[in-house]
Amino acid sequence: MPLQVAELKKASRAHVLGALGAVRNRAPHEWLGAGHGAASGELPKKWPLLQAMPAQDAIDAVAMAIPTHCVDGWTFAARAMGALLAGDPHACRHMAYYAQLRASLCILANLGVGLFNGLNFVVDATGQIVRIDPTAKKSDKGMGTHTIVWEALEAWGQEPDLAGTFLDLLRIKHTPLRDLLESLWPGFIGVTTVGKLIAAWGIDLKRGIEDHKFRNNSSYAPHALNPISMTTSSNLRFVGTSWQLFEPSGGSGFDNLDRHLLRKIFLAQHEISDDGTALEDGALGTAYGSLPSAIRLFCPQSFVLSTPVTPEVLRNAYVKRSPAKPLHMLSRALLLLRTATAFTNTSLTAAGVDVANGELTAWLDEIAVSRGFCPAGQSIGDGSGLWDDIVLAIEDFDRSRKPAPANLNDWKSRQPNGYPLVGEVERIALWSLSA
Repeated sequence: MPLQVAELKKASRAHVLGALGAVRNRAPHEWLGAGHGAASGELPKKWPLLQAMPAQDAIDAVAMAIPTHCVDGWTFAARAMGALLAGDPHACRHMAYYAQLRASLCILANLGVGLFNGLNFVVDATGQIVRIDPTAKKSDKGMGTHTIVWEALEAWGQEPDLAGTFLDLLRIKHTPLRDLLESLWPGFIGVTTVGKLIAAWGIDLKRGIEDHKFRNNSSYAPHALNPISMTTSSNLRFVGTSWQLFEPSGGSGFDNLDRHLLRKIFLAQHEISDDGTALEDGALGTAYGSLPSAIRLFCPQSFVLSTPVTPEVLRNAYVKRSPAKPLHMLSRALLLLRTATAFTNTSLTAAGVDVANGELTAWLDEIAVSRGFCPAGQSIGDGSGLWDDIVLAIEDFDRSRKPAPANLNDWKSRQPNGYPLVGEVERIALWSLSA
């Protein structure tokens, strides 16, 4: 049976946020108590077993999925970037799709939705578990994760109340996106409005459904019989421009990317509310001064009213070419992960977890050491050192791209070339959750 939107609308974040505080100053093995029903982050495979558990165990599983899906999504993106640099387009496409999937699971967990391999539910305001895809028999598994994740997100963007929560969780310079839009267009919220705004932030859900099909081709079909053309110079340029967008700007922000995303959202709302009016004569021209000074400083009115060059990641993300190329899928993954990271930081703050004070480093330090980002016994602190490493690597990387290499071996033979650090995209998750 299809997703039950009426049940999805019962989702509540309150009890999930109450459980999320358990990550504060603890390593993962300390997050859940001994004998916990979701000790591995998974739940029983059948509904009767889930219903026999305390509801709190399921709520805890949803809460723990928030930061872990976020980091794991960035890890898949890193492996996709590494595959790109290794000249393996099918592996890049495979990993990019799983980065999209994990980002989407993270977003939904932040909203109070738990998707666990056929056990699909929301946590309601009373702390109860409500199934969102009932089947003929209660013991039957529900919809598969690859299907329901996109349907759930798409439904969220089409329901005014649900979509409003979505916009509350997207914070730019600590201000909810809903508040920014209300400042310029009071009473703007509507179904079509929010759906377009969600798409403007980089979440093109129909493309995610299509990307699943292309991932299947890369995952199961013989690669030799399904060639994907790529050029070394284009791939290297993509890697370099991607890092420029994700330079940290404090408070888990990425100003170089976020100002373009915010501009897309503002322009999308202008087309809805001020359609047919010149930009300078609409709210963007007459009411921009009502926005917080932090917003006007990082995204000036002159930038919004101009026609800046669109970054490559954003251009690729909106390409509707079929089949999707690796760079298209990886670009969509990076934007979905940006959204998931924004949601996660908002939820952690609401749960009383002070990431800027190092309350996640007991976990993040383990990751940094295991990935070789820092030596054993050294903390990542505020994560700035992780970016400092990348700055030096990018300098080498940019030099190695000039002149344009004839092929991948030509580039790899150039020393130094910034490799492998420029493929370590999961660093973004670590400094985002520690600053």
